[in-house]
Amino acid sequence: MRLLACLNGDIIPAEEARVSIFDRGFLLGDAVYEVLRLYRGQAWLEEEHFARLKRSLGEIALEGTDLARLASRMRETIRRSEIEEGTVYIQITRGEAQRTHAFPDPPVVPTELIVVRPYDDSKIEALREHGAGVISRPDLRWGRRDIKSTNLLANVLAAEEAKRAGRVEAVLVDRD
Repeated sequence: MRLLACLNGDIIPAEEARVSIFDRGFLLGDAVYEVLRLYRGQAWLEEEHFARLKRSLGEIALEGTDLARLASRMRETIRRSEIEEGTVYIQITRGEAQRTHAFPDPPVVPTELIVVRPYDDSKIEALREHGAGVISRPDLRWGRRDIKSTNLLANVLAAEEAKRAGRVEAVLVDRD
């Protein structure tokens, strides 16, 4: 059993994987992800997860990812890791480019990351059987403009829309 990553097609020990400091996922949160559970070395609900990944890529207009090739790379990374019970984390970013909110022009190659890790289900198993206390909170992902977070995906999508409309900038507004 080995902790492996597949970064842009290269399967390597996870601790050796490196992404550029100019990657838009790192700088702007310009990325999407999926997490799949492994049971007996097989990705559970693979087709459904990849359908959602395809939808997410489409929603942020992130092009250039061959999902069939990505699925094949995922399966090979799982096989080589020899992990039977675990998770597969997949992240796709818009790639390495100059830091601007609008999409790179011309487009750049997306960064594709797959990480396979073991997962110990024993703690969660007890919670499933006996229940767990939770709290509810408002979903603030898009509503905290007062925080200078590096998750600028809303800004990225608005800037690209302004660029496509032939405008200089997009002004973000709320319902009030």
